[in-house]
Amino acid sequence: MRTIQLRNHKSGQLYDLRLDTLPAAQFVPDAHATQGIEVELPLRHADTLAPAPGDVVSSLFGAEEWRSEEAAANTCEIKTGPYRKLGELLAEYRARACWLLDWAEQHGLLIVPLAAEPLELLTEVSSYGFIPKIADAKYGAAVLARSYADCTQLNIHVADGDALLALFRGLVRLAPILAGMFASSPFAGAKPAGVQSFRHVVRRGLANGGDPEVLPKTVRWEEYIVSHQALTVLGPWFPALFALNGMIRLRPDRMCVELGVTDIIADPCHLAGYLALCRRLAYRILLHYRDSESLPDWFGPDDPAIQDAAFRSAMLSAVRLGADGLCCTQSMKAMRMADAFSELVRWVKESPVPDDPSLPFDSALPGLIDLIDHGAPAQRLLKQFYELHPTCSDPRPGCPSCRIAVIEVCRHLSAEFATQMRKSPG
Repeated sequence: MRTIQLRNHKSGQLYDLRLDTLPAAQFVPDAHATQGIEVELPLRHADTLAPAPGDVVSSLFGAEEWRSEEAAANTCEIKTGPYRKLGELLAEYRARACWLLDWAEQHGLLIVPLAAEPLELLTEVSSYGFIPKIADAKYGAAVLARSYADCTQLNIHVADGDALLALFRGLVRLAPILAGMFASSPFAGAKPAGVQSFRHVVRRGLANGGDPEVLPKTVRWEEYIVSHQALTVLGPWFPALFALNGMIRLRPDRMCVELGVTDIIADPCHLAGYLALCRRLAYRILLHYRDSESLPDWFGPDDPAIQDAAFRSAMLSAVRLGADGLCCTQSMKAMRMADAFSELVRWVKESPVPDDPSLPFDSALPGLIDLIDHGAPAQRLLKQFYELHPTCSDPRPGCPSCRIAVIEVCRHLSAEFATQMRKSPG
């Protein structure tokens, strides 16, 4: 067995990584590969909805497992371990979220699971595209603190390097669809932002989005790792050299794809559907890799000459319109994202993967059908907003009443999140 030594560009920790991979035809996909999630939840003052003071949050958690240096000061991060049984993963998440809810109530705080700051207008870091450490040094922490955005990250583990690259390539082609269907951050500056995922607008200014959208088909695991190792030597500049792809990363240190393209997925029904969907999706992508078969047309282009442009235009459409955005198929036809997502759900439902008894796919399916029938969570948030505030004295920049309506929507979202979390599963 051959290995190469890599250094984590954040922690500096050294680790040995296997280079040997199997020929595609000999690869056996794991039907129940381990998955883990990281959900970033912002805490806000119960009366004013101002961000919770950072020192209060820090004094509570202290432990690094609840915090991330990339998260805003008022955000905590619920991380689960890697699980083969998705029901156990969801149970751990629910238990930790309920504990956090109880603590927040005792301290006059709420969890408002929106992926971007709804009441202030996030600025400025950047048209320049620097990563946080560089932006901090150049512009100061005060500016940077206004430019965070939260999400739900899913880690999908694959032990074989070339298969992991194949999974990454497949998921990148679907990233705009997932971004559109799970968009849930439609407010900024205390009014509708004009987009359904303002988080992605913020992230366009931070160049820590992950690996390039296009990894050439000829690149194999060893070549990728050698280039990866060369970039990590550059320290904090390492992520700045990668393109922004809505945040999909290859994690060689964990042998997983880190899928953070969605906004915060707060509804437990949606989260269960997302986990079950991604497990079956990964399995089918890896079956196609093993059998050297093409993926379905609605996956989007895989021709490097057009893939990057198709990805970026689809991502912009997803950010703007959510489930009603348009993506590009392999045959270069426009397709509504909700329709592509419907095809995706059908495709994974037919996946020949043994069901997970702890979370049967049929029990997770309603969360996915709800998205297809009713659109992204952002669409429902906007509907509530316009029901509360059907007329606006100045629609373009917004008016004082917009702030009141946004706050009311946030309060309702917080209460609904708490109710759903504390409800007995099933």
